[in-house]
Amino acid sequence: MFINWLALFLSYMTTAIGQVIYKLFNKTKNNFHLILSIISFGIAPFSSYIALKKLDLNLVYIGAAISQVLVLFLSGKILKEKINLDHIISIILILFGFLFISVGKK
Repeated sequence: MFINWLALFLSYMTTAIGQVIYKLFNKTKNNFHLILSIISFGIAPFSSYIALKKLDLNLVYIGAAISQVLVLFLSGKILKEKINLDHIISIILILFGFLFISVGKK
């Protein structure tokens, strides 16, 4: 079961990292960034598949919103994008929804 949770985390992280690196590619036009984002996006479906073997479908896909939270934080760190009040409210709602689905399924 631990492997499935690890795969789920990997799926969220590779999706978020792929999006941020692709945003970086869009700014720099560096082909290395493009290749890294493609590799990252390529890992995500396989790790999601592993997670789906044992974890509930609702949990895996509602958790995909977590990757958007990760994108926001990574964009703030790597790309120096500003996080405003709307972002904070969105993060709270996403995390609340994820926790609600997680706890409700037990």
